Amino acid sequence: MVIVNFVRGLKLTFLKDFSRSSSIAAVHFKPMKSRALGMFLVCLLALSFSKADPVAPGIQLFEKTLELLDTNYYGYSSFDLKNVRDQFQPQLDKNCKNLDPCPFSALDAVVTDLISSLNDPHTYRLSVDQTKIRDREFAGQSLLTASIGVRLTSLPDADVLLVNRVLQGSPADKAGLKRGDRIYRFGDFKTSQFQNDIQAIEAFKALEAENKTFKIRLASPDAPTRTLEVTPTNLAPWNPQLEWRGNVAIITIFQFKAGGQVANKIHALVRQAQKNQARAIVLDVRDSAGGLVTEMLASVGAFLEHPVLLDEFRWGKLKFEFLNGKFVQTENDNSVTTVPLVGQPTLWTGKLAVLTNSIAKSAPEYLAYLLQKNARTKVYGTPTLGALDTSNSFFNLPDGSSMAISLGRAQNADGTKFPVRVTPDQIVPDDMLALSLGRDLILDTALRSLEDVGN
Repeated sequence: MVIVNFVRGLKLTFLKDFSRSSSIAAVHFKPMKSRALGMFLVCLLALSFSKADPVAPGIQLFEKTLELLDTNYYGYSSFDLKNVRDQFQPQLDKNCKNLDPCPFSALDAVVTDLISSLNDPHTYRLSVDQTKIRDREFAGQSLLTASIGVRLTSLPDADVLLVNRVLQGSPADKAGLKRGDRIYRFGDFKTSQFQNDIQAIEAFKALEAENKTFKIRLASPDAPTRTLEVTPTNLAPWNPQLEWRGNVAIITIFQFKAGGQVANKIHALVRQAQKNQARAIVLDVRDSAGGLVTEMLASVGAFLEHPVLLDEFRWGKLKFEFLNGKFVQTENDNSVTTVPLVGQPTLWTGKLAVLTNSIAKSAPEYLAYLLQKNARTKVYGTPTLGALDTSNSFFNLPDGSSMAISLGRAQNADGTKFPVRVTPDQIVPDDMLALSLGRDLILDTALRSLEDVGN
């Protein structure tokens, strides 16, 4: 996601706690006239209850969802308050029938379906637990659930889990797990006993959450089957990390959520690459899960001098810039807010490549597009998920869950809209079978291209 973290009227606020896949910034607006309609509807509905009875929790959840969408939604899907109410009111009446008062749980699925009906990747709902996780991620805090520091995926037509990513310094990294490893057994489970990869991955996460040492049976592309022992822990955020392929620096960006941490780390890794005389840098944003506009634009600023992003909202336009380590916000070409963001900014002007896939959503799409649009890099991989043309923000709901709403339309400097997704300069499949055999097709293609003198 690309979450816009600002406040209208000069105040820029950073979420210490802005998306797959996923928004750039979290926006908090002054009240707008259209908000009055939503509040009127809530008050009108309350008249159907006795004066002594409050509005039922489930009704509050339903009405607040409609109010927030009617007040803030500015994506490219069609939203008509009356039509949406007419569509979902029968389900509300059915689920709340004979329930006095109607609880949150009765309308939980109705509200989720209502939000999903917009078919907008930047407008979605997070559960109560997901909202708590989001808050900790944006704050740059370790998650409450223990893990060993791997991200898993499935391998087509094989009863194994494939290690897709390993966090440097994590228990998995220290135990020797590597990207491309095939897991056959974990704890008392065999991967072949699950009906699908989703069940297997959920079981793996549940085992990690027990925070107890367990064994993993696996095979690597370049090593025989073996057993490793790992102990989960509460890890820090998955911040950018640096690896080397010969004299090419590969910087992997997992997210742009941890406010104040991501961009500073990227600039530091670029300085390290410069110090070690890297021949080129590869930015890998495959599977990246979005984040804050501040972190995204400041990260772009390590590779592009003075990046600029325009966003159009219902009430006007904002221009976001990164210049000399500072994030600059201009509202309607008038009020300007400047905030120091990167303590030691640097700029890489050498060879550069960006890797994407169909899971990369929002903030990584923005980064790839801005660098590609400004002829700073070529992009390799598969087209991105498709949340590039909007930005969003989160709004809390009465039951403790939250809702992301598309409220900004991304624009180029000339006022033209962003495309829906990033289209790579060279399409390369993100082949998991090849990865299990020790070949990263997208990375290998980018490395070969970087060998060309003219790139």
